[in-house]
Amino acid sequence: NANEAYEIFLSLLRKTYHKCFKYKTVETLKKGRKQWMTRECLEMIKKKNLLYAKFVKTRHHNDLSEFKRYRNFVTKQLRKTKDAYYEALFKRVSTRGDVLWREINKLLNRSCSRDNALELNIDNKIVKGQELANKFNVYFTTLVSSDLSNPSRACNSDYRDFLGVPNMSTAYFLNTTPEEVLSVFMSLKNTTARDIDDLQIRPIKAALDLLLPVLTHLFNICLSTGVFPEK
Repeated sequence: NANEAYEIFLSLLRKTYHKCFKYKTVETLKKGRKQWMTRECLEMIKKKNLLYAKFVKTRHHNDLSEFKRYRNFVTKQLRKTKDAYYEALFKRVSTRGDVLWREINKLLNRSCSRDNALELNIDNKIVKGQELANKFNVYFTTLVSSDLSNPSRACNSDYRDFLGVPNMSTAYFLNTTPEEVLSVFMSLKNTTARDIDDLQIRPIKAALDLLLPVLTHLFNICLSTGVFPEK
């Protein structure tokens, strides 16, 4: 039974998958903090602020000199850290034009307007959004029926006049092989997206040598019975 076999396989696969690839809690940056801002940078900024507070309290010339010296040092370090971050970022996404331009626009504080909603003038009335979608639905669903109701536009031809010579050959499926299954899986693109069962393709590829016999058996059950698993 294709459904039963696939459910058993998927249950065992998901159990093993989530045991080996556990979720990790990611510490998100506080709101307003720059992406390139590291903990070391924050510590330096904190120390700089303490030196300034000390000068404000004492108004001593030595405290002012110490604050200025450290402030200049922090400014140089922040610039170096920022430059290094963006240099690494642009190298990493250099082959992805869409991601590259998104990061450039983010850096330059550019925002693209996506307000390109379609509007049509119908009977001297501007129609858009859901109302326009309904207009399209009504038009296309009544397009054929309006032609059939018009005797002058009705088609009186026999449908067989439009058919070619029938093909009497028979088509059938052969059982698949582990080599064919391997070729199909390896041709899939590696992405970070998860499927409906919360699985990523990269770990599945890494374990294909163990999964191939089972996957081949499942596919052959589907081919021989003509049943595709419901899940």
